[in-house]
Amino acid sequence: MDKLEEEFHEIALKEVFSNDIHPGVMAKALVETNGNKEAAVLKYMSLRAGQLMDEQKKSIIERRKKEDDERIKQFSAAFTDWVIFVGKGIIGGFVIIIISLIIIILLKDYVSEDVQNIYGVGMIIITLIGLTVCLIASIVGRKRKTLNNDIK
Repeated sequence: MDKLEEEFHEIALKEVFSNDIHPGVMAKALVETNGNKEAAVLKYMSLRAGQLMDEQKKSIIERRKKEDDERIKQFSAAFTDWVIFVGKGIIGGFVIIIISLIIIILLKDYVSEDVQNIYGVGMIIITLIGLTVCLIASIVGRKRKTLNNDIK
């Protein structure tokens, strides 16, 4: 018998001595002992201790479920923030790539192929720089949001 089980049996014993008996549990004990009052008292303590253990288990399960629900809620919020963060970076990057492509297409007829190649490499570099700027802006915005939430 473990410590917790001992405590529940002690509670049941105190209920018997203080005459604070749960009628339903005592009725079940009397039925199971064929009306033998002395045996019913012992059976009552056993049934009541089992009932207290079941209540304790339910309480633990409910508490763990609440903790799990809170963890899921926190993860969901963090995941949503991450998706928004990545989405902003991707959108910013695509905008820069599209602008670069438009410029290359517009200049195609006006400059030589060598200049187009140089310009293409330059636009790739500008695009990478732009993506980096978008990423940094997203990180700074996220940190600012976190700081604002911490201050509240």
